[in-house]
Amino acid sequence: MLRYMLYDCNAEKVALQKEIEYLKNYIDLKLLKDSQGLNVKVHLDDSNNGQMIAPMLFIPFVENAFKHSKIEDLENGWITIELIIKGQSLHFIVANSRPSTSFTKDQVGGIGLQNVKRQLELLYPGKHRLQIDTEADRFSVDLVINLV
Repeated sequence: MLRYMLYDCNAEKVALQKEIEYLKNYIDLKLLKDSQGLNVKVHLDDSNNGQMIAPMLFIPFVENAFKHSKIEDLENGWITIELIIKGQSLHFIVANSRPSTSFTKDQVGGIGLQNVKRQLELLYPGKHRLQIDTEADRFSVDLVINLV
C-alpha cells in the first residue's frame, strides 16, 4: 500500500485496476481489526478494460466510512462499498451507518471531502456527478465519472 502511494500515485492517472487493488487492501486491513467480523459489504468490479483514473480519488470516502460509522457496533454499525463499471462510466457508492450519538475516533480530519470535490472539478470538469447525502442514521456518497 505504501509503495503504491509513494511511487504509483505520482502519475496524473493510474490503472483503475491498481486503484481497486489499493481499496481492497485498505478494506482488508481494516477488517483485521475484529475477529468477530464486521458488517461490511464490498463489491468492486475489477472487470475493467485498462481504464485509467486519477489516483486516490476513492479512498477518502472509504476512510470516512470506517471512521464515522462506528463499525465496531456489531448490531448497528455497517458499511457498503460498491464500484461498478459500465462501458466508460464508473459508478462508486459508499454508504455507512451514523451513530445516534456523536463520537470522534481521532482529532484529525475535516478536509477530505472538500479536497476530493476540488480534485473532481479540476480533473473531471463536466464529466462527473457527486451526490453526498446525510440522514439521521445514514451517510452516503454516490459518484459517477465518465472515463472518456
